Amino acid sequence: MKKYLKISIVILIILGILVGGYFVTKYFINKYNRNHVIAKWTFKENENSAVTQNIHLKDTTKTKIEKGNTGKFDLLINGEGSQTELTYVMVFSNFVNKPAGLKFYSDKECTKELIGSDSFVITGTLDKEQIKKDFIKTVYWKWQDESSENNEENSENSLQKINAEELDFDATIIVMSNPNAMKDENSNSENDINNENITNQE
Repeated sequence: MKKYLKISIVILIILGILVGGYFVTKYFINKYNRNHVIAKWTFKENENSAVTQNIHLKDTTKTKIEKGNTGKFDLLINGEGSQTELTYVMVFSNFVNKPAGLKFYSDKECTKELIGSDSFVITGTLDKEQIKKDFIKTVYWKWQDESSENNEENSENSLQKINAEELDFDATIIVMSNPNAMKDENSNSENDINNENITNQE
């Protein structure tokens, strides 16, 4: 009887570990899938190095990539550990199977187009408060619905629809310490030292 009891306890422990691991894994997957995160840069892991991910657009959305549809994806930067402001550069390049009518935008309303035929760049600065938590930059896409009565164009559009499902590109995140912020800090330190020397002389 004791033997069977021990076996039952062992089985319950194993099941508990498996179920617990499943929900923990699901939590982290949902955490980032919820934000459509396609690339992540952290100061602690990637300091002084760039992060590049090859992205399949269809993996970032449940929406079909076809005319009239829109979508979005996120890039995440965590600067925790940095002592200064951070300047980031996000480069999107090497587009494959990108339809001419599919555009990328910096705003939800899709009015501010990110210009670039073969690539485009987003830059910005994170202050000391922003680097303490996850900073998420969202990029929106929209495939303009420009229907045509021309059979040749319609045939080409159908081909684009098929190819667009295979649209991929490279997303690179480059982050560096803001040189101006470092200069300001050094200047403030020098001023403090000079003020202290003046006080001591008096």
